Amino acid sequence: MVLQNEWNEKHIQERAYELAKKAESIWPYPALTAAELAPYQAEEKTVQKYSLETYDMNAFTRMLFESLDKRIMNLSPAVKKEYKKLYVAYKLDTNFVDIVFQKQRLRISINMKFSEINDPNGICKDITGLGRWGNGDVELFMEHQDELDQIMEIVKQSFDAQAE
Repeated sequence: MVLQNEWNEKHIQERAYELAKKAESIWPYPALTAAELAPYQAEEKTVQKYSLETYDMNAFTRMLFESLDKRIMNLSPAVKKEYKKLYVAYKLDTNFVDIVFQKQRLRISINMKFSEINDPNGICKDITGLGRWGNGDVELFMEHQDELDQIMEIVKQSFDAQAE
């Protein structure tokens, strides 16, 4: 190595290169087999993917879901649908409504405080502090196709609150 009296960027880079070469000769890169490396490699976690077919539903609840799904997705092109393990989530930044399939109905969670909901038809239930799948303090059920408009009035309140 050359003794330097003056240090500048060029000299520092040259010195770094020389030291790297020396380190490579002192500590050669090990040649390991895949079997030798295996215990030290992190396993890739398989991410479970869910779809509509993942849920336990019958033809009736599927029909209810498809009509509600269409109306929710038509609220805005910004609405994103995610299939979770236990429910279907609709979100902008965070979930504004979640749907759980039940035997003869859909359970709908609205991600709002119960006190903030305008519920002229009395279809909402306060589930504050109760453990349920989904987000929010408001729960309602869809048991018949003719309830769609009333349910969408509540869903739209949550959507609008998040869109602000």
